[in-house]
Amino acid sequence: MDIIQAKKVRDEERRRIARSLHDGPIQSMTNIIWAAGICEQLMEIDLSKAKKELGKLKQLARNALRELCDAVSELRDAGMKEGGLTAALAEYSNSLQAAGVRRIRYCVKGQESKIPSGTEGCLRAIAQECCTNIRKHAKASNVIITLRYTPRTLFLYIRDDGIGFDNPQDGIGSGELHKFGLLGIAEQVGLINGKMKIKSSLGKGTRILVAAPLRQASSELREQEGK
Repeated sequence: MDIIQAKKVRDEERRRIARSLHDGPIQSMTNIIWAAGICEQLMEIDLSKAKKELGKLKQLARNALRELCDAVSELRDAGMKEGGLTAALAEYSNSLQAAGVRRIRYCVKGQESKIPSGTEGCLRAIAQECCTNIRKHAKASNVIITLRYTPRTLFLYIRDDGIGFDNPQDGIGSGELHKFGLLGIAEQVGLINGKMKIKSSLGKGTRILVAAPLRQASSELREQEGK
């Protein structure tokens, strides 16, 4: 990966974190300010309703605190290099368990080999975005994360049994996929000349398979999907 492409990877990671902050803690703080204004008005009109709104305000504050903790974790992970991709995926798996996912199966298959730094950074960002989506949206009970090494290609497979979403025929640019950050994932895949396949439907969970070339472009995506 050359200097220009490495810069693109870093810039995309900054944009991803910025999106995460905007859609999470910043939006939550905006909601808190709005709810506090409602409480202020009700204090002079109806104390009973004001107390109910204060209860809602406390819950909003708890959610904001949790999202801030998640954001700090993301910022820490963005700078973490020790342990490499394998350790990062293990940590993301643990975060899912802490968020209430009942069963997580994480495994590494094949002979581990050196991963280009830019490729590793993109795969970390992709896995983190997928796990964030699972925590925030999927309502999944079971998650499978598999990292499979082959001589030419590294495969990342993430599957959950959550609520899923409509998988439109018009592809990655659709509004539904953009909503769940999958457009950003597609951009990361493009930066490393990789390939991606997404399968999802309402009530049937989501499967994401990413193929990242280690040496040269590979067409093994379809073959690995069934493994």
